[in-house]
Amino acid sequence: MGYLSFRTGKSAIADLANQLIEEVSDRVYQNLELYLSC
Repeated sequence: MGYLSFRTGKSAIADLANQLIEEVSDRVYQNLELYLSC
């Protein structure tokens, strides 16, 4: 039971980290496009 909840928590953290990475890279890309278009 403890191991399962640990795995689930680890998976949730990994999902959150992936979402954060995607969001940050999207913003960097958008800002880069804006910067290069000037």
